Amino acid sequence: MKKIISALLAAAMIACPLVSASAVGTDIANVNKSFHAGGISPVSSKPSPSPSAASNDEDSDLPASYSSVELGYVTPPKDQGAWNTCAFFSGLGAMESFLLKNGYGEYDLSEEYLNYWAATRSDGNGWLRDYRNDGIPIVAIPSALAYCGVITESELPYMSGGKSSFEELDTYSPLFYADSVRMISDKNQSEIKSEVMKCGAVATSFSMHNDYFNRENNSYCCNEELSVDKANSGGHGIIIVGWDDGYSKFNFLESSRPKEDGAWLVKNSWGEGFNNADYMWISYEDFYLAGDYFGGAYAIEGVLKNHTCNSLLNIDQFGATYNMSLESPNIDNPSDIVFINVFDFTSAMPVISNVEFQTDRVGSEYEIYYIPVSDGVPINDRDKWTMIASGQIEYNGIHDAAVDNFKVPEMTGAIGIRINSPDGNASFGCCEWLSNLSEQYVFLPRTANGRSFFASGNSEYGGISSLSEYYASLDDNLGGNFSINLVTNVMLGDADKDGEITLADAVMIQKNVIGTLTLDPDVKEYVADMDGDDEITLADALNVQKLSIGL
Repeated sequence: MKKIISALLAAAMIACPLVSASAVGTDIANVNKSFHAGGISPVSSKPSPSPSAASNDEDSDLPASYSSVELGYVTPPKDQGAWNTCAFFSGLGAMESFLLKNGYGEYDLSEEYLNYWAATRSDGNGWLRDYRNDGIPIVAIPSALAYCGVITESELPYMSGGKSSFEELDTYSPLFYADSVRMISDKNQSEIKSEVMKCGAVATSFSMHNDYFNRENNSYCCNEELSVDKANSGGHGIIIVGWDDGYSKFNFLESSRPKEDGAWLVKNSWGEGFNNADYMWISYEDFYLAGDYFGGAYAIEGVLKNHTCNSLLNIDQFGATYNMSLESPNIDNPSDIVFINVFDFTSAMPVISNVEFQTDRVGSEYEIYYIPVSDGVPINDRDKWTMIASGQIEYNGIHDAAVDNFKVPEMTGAIGIRINSPDGNASFGCCEWLSNLSEQYVFLPRTANGRSFFASGNSEYGGISSLSEYYASLDDNLGGNFSINLVTNVMLGDADKDGEITLADAVMIQKNVIGTLTLDPDVKEYVADMDGDDEITLADALNVQKLSIGL
């Protein structure tokens, strides 16, 4: 297994740069819970060089200036107070802007909800941090949005409680989950600009220090590499909400003036107390903004609206902590791998509509299979596998693959995702423990042994191998699981939600039409509206009747 840090999901708490998980000793008593203040964490100790304003030729196709604020796609700035929680404000700011930009409405989302989710759980697992005082890697937030979802501020106000574990929050029902998240690395200006225009905002971070801040103009430029300690202590999460290629270099301090004009408009989370710096201009030439040192940047590209006719099914609660690749005697072709999880469908809704997974192998082909299970192990007879989706990986990040409402045939089954990466080893998001350079843990998973498997993508090679056994071969007793989210749904037309389409469903819809029965609003919107015209009519009932008799 190549355990290489990825810019997407490998970061440490402040002053604790991570190495990738590896088969070192796993003494739980060695957990480090004393992190430097700052709020955002580095990925490596060596940032990429600072680009100039004209570093991306593709910028010629984009406007010279743009503002999501002026277009009404940005919610009011908030105040994180004295706590190291900027990563949650940054991530939820991006989510709020996506919802506004894409017609879902204006929401004030709860930072406290994500803050609890990213704290140490009652059993000692999860992110090993004090939720009030310790920072969190900004690159951990996409998994939080995908697995934890979001609720409103009114449901759980900021710093309103004294609990620190997610288990106390299981009574909340998320409004949305992020189902597509694009990671942006190498300070790619054109990609950031395109994503701001498409999604409303891009979440990222920089290293904030007063000696580079021009209070008169609320402008900032740190155009030099800092010591590791200084860079780490200033880690701060914000969202980019616009830009101006013509923003004058003379608006910045003379002592750190950039060479060229141009700056990003960013939304802060310090309220109006910090010199009214609710918005700031940060030079394109800032050494750290959107660079790989703090994990690059990300944009919310899609959301799943939560309702009573769908549900998420997974085997881990945290999502991927990094992208893993495999090298093993059991893998003859490490560039072509099927990553497999076994699911219990007993309490799930009967059809799969979407499969969510993470990889950084841009340009690779993927195929998604339903795989029968025998004695808890996915079968290796490829003739009995059912392909339910396929496509190409268009970006580094979390992907949402649509499935044509595949009805699960058994109560226990597996989903396998084949990644064919001819230009390098196939990689896949994995929820695995992480440690820092001092071999102190910063994240511990709740590993479900015997639930994750892998196989060569080409059926000529090998059989099904257990990921748990693979970890054991590395003397790794903590291990991890592949991160796969399944979106399961009530079947279209199944008005009574019993898993079958019958005449009883048609009768229920007919009664709703004539007013003798009122269907649940979610059933009306997502199940009974067969023709998708936003109305429940006798035509919908007729369509269900036809389905019930096989027409």
